[in-house]
Amino acid sequence: MPQSMENYYQEAGRAGRDGENARCILLFAAKDVMINKFLLDKKVFEGTDADDIDLIKQRDVHRLRVMEGYCRTTSCLRNYILEYLGERTSAPCDNCGNCHREYSEADMTDDAKWVINCVAETKGRYGQNIVIGTLLGANRARLKEVGATAYKSYGVLAHRKETDLRLLINQMLAEAYIVQTDGEYSVLRMGDISGLRSKDTRIIVRTFVEKEKTVSDTGKKKRSTDTLTGAGFKLFEKLRQLRLVIAKEEAMPPYIIFSDKTLIDMCAKVPRDRQEMLTVSGVAETKFKKYGERFLAAVTEYVSENPDAVISIQVENE
Repeated sequence: MPQSMENYYQEAGRAGRDGENARCILLFAAKDVMINKFLLDKKVFEGTDADDIDLIKQRDVHRLRVMEGYCRTTSCLRNYILEYLGERTSAPCDNCGNCHREYSEADMTDDAKWVINCVAETKGRYGQNIVIGTLLGANRARLKEVGATAYKSYGVLAHRKETDLRLLINQMLAEAYIVQTDGEYSVLRMGDISGLRSKDTRIIVRTFVEKEKTVSDTGKKKRSTDTLTGAGFKLFEKLRQLRLVIAKEEAMPPYIIFSDKTLIDMCAKVPRDRQEMLTVSGVAETKFKKYGERFLAAVTEYVSENPDAVISIQVENE
């Protein structure tokens, strides 16, 4: 993981200089943040005023936090970069890794209120690890040392996973319900919580759904797109483009309309009417009423233009 979005943007951009399609893979683990913090702490400043050094360190910590947010976000990655660079965005790109993943959603509004309660109890003196450990009711010496085991919020979210709480806190930071200070030892403090006082405010946290692995006896995994022929991929791309158009019209992520899995099944089954479309995985009556006719029209148009095309074949695991 690079130390800043600026570095990542420059490194990732090198692949696209020839104008061809390129794929950028970012490897991330939580320890990367600690390693980069260590490296930044060891940064040598020669001929720089003490005041300037403090400002540079604060800037570096902020940039690292932005980069960590990019690694953890479940939103459109392209939009995340553009917003950081000061550009206004609308619909997701339907091209990045996040836009092509499936999610589950959980209402964590009540949990968010407990996070606020815990931050208030810490009086803004501690960071994420103390707050999360307190909410989980972790048995740590540091929590006992700071008196967190006596907080009302201690252990109230013991049924949650640590990863869920980190996602929740990241979202609350993005929505400014809480703020995280810059500096060598960043802490969580209260933000603008007025919105949470409304009963209509909901905080929905999205988590990635791990795809079920299909593995043969020899351990080789098959992708669902393996069933599509060249003609099938062309239809798949046609449907993805239609999905992107609708996503932009409705200002929502493309996966909300139909997942890639649904589009692939649509290509494999080549539905000709409502009844056949409803047999496609992920197409229920509600989705059909909203989008079904437009996708049926796209499939029909492609088939009429390519009457002899073989869209898919059955692939056996090797």
